[in-house]
Amino acid sequence: MIQPVPKKVYIYVMVMLSFLCQEAYAVSSLRIDSLMNKLDSVVADRENFSRLRESHIATLKRDLKAATDDSVRYELLGNLFDTYKPYNTDSAYYYSLQRENVARKIGNPVFVANARMNQANVLSAVGMYHEAM
Repeated sequence: MIQPVPKKVYIYVMVMLSFLCQEAYAVSSLRIDSLMNKLDSVVADRENFSRLRESHIATLKRDLKAATDDSVRYELLGNLFDTYKPYNTDSAYYYSLQRENVARKIGNPVFVANARMNQANVLSAVGMYHEAM
């Protein structure tokens, strides 16, 4: 037969559990505060990130203008697509179309399919699911 737990033991266990829960909450609260501070600093530095991104885009565009080899142009157009995709879908779509044109010029069906996948990716991201098919 199972003996009932003495009241003292029950109270002791409950106090210890309560203490452990409070400690866990305090630790998680500190971690959340730390993450929020990090997020605040990243948001405050958004201008710098934007400047770096625009500089990267300018470099890619300059390299694209200077490129004479279609394979290099194809890769640069892919880099422009990847750079624009997270924040400017119109430009990303434009560069995916340009990438498909270069892929067709090269005559590589894998390149063409990849460029078409880039287009479908953008179209689905903006909710144009039927067109993405």
